[in-house]
Amino acid sequence: MTSDPGPREAWVELKHLVLRGEGKNVAYLTCPPEFDPNCAFFIVLFFHGFEKPLEIQVAKHALAAQVAGAKRNCLLVCPRSSLGDRSGDNPGLFARDAQVSGFLEELPEHIGALAPAVAPAIVEARAAAAPLVVATFSGGHSLASRMLVHEGARRRVECCAFFDSLYGSDEYFRNPLAVLRTAALVAIHRDDYDSTPRTYE
Repeated sequence: MTSDPGPREAWVELKHLVLRGEGKNVAYLTCPPEFDPNCAFFIVLFFHGFEKPLEIQVAKHALAAQVAGAKRNCLLVCPRSSLGDRSGDNPGLFARDAQVSGFLEELPEHIGALAPAVAPAIVEARAAAAPLVVATFSGGHSLASRMLVHEGARRRVECCAFFDSLYGSDEYFRNPLAVLRTAALVAIHRDDYDSTPRTYE
């Protein structure tokens, strides 16, 4: 009997980061052990909340286990975003169309880190055309909604999923019909959501 190889994971340095600053140019990638870039796949872009740093969010949400458990030919990309919704860093550098475009364009080369046995040209060609699922937790909705007004990104999005997210006012997500013309929109909120003011670390 062979042991389960478990999900594949990688930490990469971004050229087109969400935030300026030392240590901000980081993204987490994961895919199921059976991920096959020779076949069509989709990319989940996950924007985490503001209460904890990226490394803690990865563990808290068990991102690798969730992706592996989905049993789909997919991968997840989670860039480091802001810590604290009072920081003024949301959506940070993603406020620029060129930054969003650059982020999407560089993803294919990073995805190759999850499939080193496959020719980079194959991985990059598949990744450049892969449909996107945009998912957010908590305050991550500000980054997702900014991305959804970027025409190039919106053309590739097939589903938007907000988990305890998309609450309150938002500067960008003012035309959900533009998204719903081509994508599904899902929003899930807990009944026991704690609205107590947070202290950010």
